[in-house]
Amino acid sequence: VAAWEREAPVLSGRWCWPLVQSGVFLFLALPAILVASATLAPASTAKPPQFLTTKLAGSSGQSEPRISIAPGNIRYLTTNDKSGNEVVYRSSDGIRWAQVTMPPDQINPTTDVDVVTMPNGRILTSELDFAGVNFITHYSDDHGVTWHASVGTRFADTDRQWFAVGPNDPQTQKPRVYM
Repeated sequence: VAAWEREAPVLSGRWCWPLVQSGVFLFLALPAILVASATLAPASTAKPPQFLTTKLAGSSGQSEPRISIAPGNIRYLTTNDKSGNEVVYRSSDGIRWAQVTMPPDQINPTTDVDVVTMPNGRILTSELDFAGVNFITHYSDDHGVTWHASVGTRFADTDRQWFAVGPNDPQTQKPRVYM
């Protein structure tokens, strides 16, 4: 006998148990269970996020800033100042920002900047410089007080660089940075 020729099952007596065993009962009951659990769930008490837009003192206000969060929840932001040079700011709360020293060696900077922080606290920052179209890249191990030129590549494209921090190098035990 084909399935469509069988007598319709009823949910009592001998027909109920085969439905439960076959999963049909669960299939039919699942939407009702989901609706009931959604209506019984407590309303979320989480507050919606609040945002505060702030133009950083001394910044151009028209660049492409980047932020990275270092160990200790310290934030570093790189952007351009009013003259176009790359500048780095620091904040412990993401609301109040103070400019740290400016990475050196900039000749003809662009708005393409990036910053990453590593688990050891090192900051790496870079700006695409049109003087020879290369990336001027520096690192700091003292929270941006002093900067040292990177010995990595300076070759560049004509658009934004992107950095990512990877696992430690197995030989040097220092963090790898990918561009």
